[in-house]
Amino acid sequence: MGEKLSSFSFEYLLETIVKDEISISVNKLNKSGKYPIKKYLTIKEVSSLTGIGSSVIRQLTLSRAMPHRKVKSRIILDENEIRETIESYKKFGWTDPDKNWDFKSVQSEIDNLHKKEHSC
Repeated sequence: MGEKLSSFSFEYLLETIVKDEISISVNKLNKSGKYPIKKYLTIKEVSSLTGIGSSVIRQLTLSRAMPHRKVKSRIILDENEIRETIESYKKFGWTDPDKNWDFKSVQSEIDNLHKKEHSC
């Protein structure tokens, strides 16, 4: 099984075709720039990158003012989203004109869902 395949075997030819196609596809995706590479950071890494204290970042994530993702019990943050959020903060402060981060409205939606589940 660990032996190298013969250059005339079907498996060898299939392997080279698949490798070439995957390589071409990956290169096209990288060159297109359509899909920026995401770099996920922990709260400590964001803190050292931005100079904002980790407790402040944690509070911003809990209040939904900082975009983040929760993977099991860990909070991770996308570097590009963090940069955009900080730039927005520098321009406008922690305002939310679109009500995307309105904690009270989200909490009321959650309460309504709980009420619907218990009434059924």
